[in-house]
Amino acid sequence: MSRESRRLFRNKVAKRCAKLQTKKGGTTANGLTKQIMLELNVRGWKTWRNNVMGVFDQEIAAKRLLAILKTNKNPTKSQIKKELRRSYRKSHELEGVPDVIGHNKKNGKFIGVEVKVGNDKLSPKQEYFLKELNEANGIGFVAKDPGQFHEQLEKFQI
Repeated sequence: MSRESRRLFRNKVAKRCAKLQTKKGGTTANGLTKQIMLELNVRGWKTWRNNVMGVFDQEIAAKRLLAILKTNKNPTKSQIKKELRRSYRKSHELEGVPDVIGHNKKNGKFIGVEVKVGNDKLSPKQEYFLKELNEANGIGFVAKDPGQFHEQLEKFQI
């Protein structure tokens, strides 16, 4: 891809992703993740999100709410919210796996992009995963903003 076509492509992606920006002009983690996936997919990669968060469990929630109602006939809204927040099962996904993962459709090369916006920092498991991925001849890096993402694309010649 020539420099001129890259520039035109970035402008096109930027326009499509403009609605993903916050009101203050910064990029949200969700917006940056979508932008990364869009750009990689257009460049010949198959990517997807890897969410490693707990799963809301209706059974746990129902038990917690019934227990509250047995002890308190008029629970407050904050008490109910607290019990609902505690009604998640632990995810069984592998910890440390980047937010965006995928492979190149032509050569099968694996990519992992960890999205960190603002003051977010890598966990030790995330650092280890990216290190291990790069040592295995895959591509793994952190993207804090669109500029840093494009720098990494240039570095890895994507």
